Amino acid sequence: MKVFCENCQKTIGQVPDDKIPANKIVTVKCPHCQKQIELQKTDLAIINHELLMKGFGHLTVGPIPFPIFLQMQGQRYTEFNPALTLLPFPLNDGDSGKIGAFTVTEQSKVSMFWGLIPISQDDDIEWPIAYQDYSVTFESISVPAGSFDVYTVVAEHHWGVEGVDWFYSYYAADVGNVVKSSINIDFGDTELTYYNIELELVSTTYEP
Repeated sequence: MKVFCENCQKTIGQVPDDKIPANKIVTVKCPHCQKQIELQKTDLAIINHELLMKGFGHLTVGPIPFPIFLQMQGQRYTEFNPALTLLPFPLNDGDSGKIGAFTVTEQSKVSMFWGLIPISQDDDIEWPIAYQDYSVTFESISVPAGSFDVYTVVAEHHWGVEGVDWFYSYYAADVGNVVKSSINIDFGDTELTYYNIELELVSTTYEP
């Protein structure tokens, strides 16, 4: 991390990322003007993401349910403005708080038979997230890449009467990033799950 002094308007040095703990603010002194400069890890946030889902759908036709199994796929592109904060540094066990509002813009398309038959398409749908509650705990978890001590950040996104999206982020200082992530998105203003995503770190070449 480069250290910039606002008084001198120049870079005065560099601090290795692993020297800045996830749970603290580090203070350094400018050698030129003697000003105390506070350093902390930058909040980890998502600007956008794109999903491609493939599988088999189960449809029913007519007043008497008659199952039809079809190959289906869905594409979903989402932007967050401002960026969606997942890790509000510094992280401390027992922390909790609230992050301000942001807007989600989404494009989605669902089709059958490898994209040959379109079912639905939505362009530039926007909805506001009123606020985001988060809490932090410290625990040990295991993923394919190994066992890690992590800060678990649970974020709730409130955007409807009943609609709440859940983001679980497991940050390990040993690899300087998230080693596991769980995302649960509600379907509209309901408590029904629209989709759920589970991500785990398989391997890493990170060196402090």
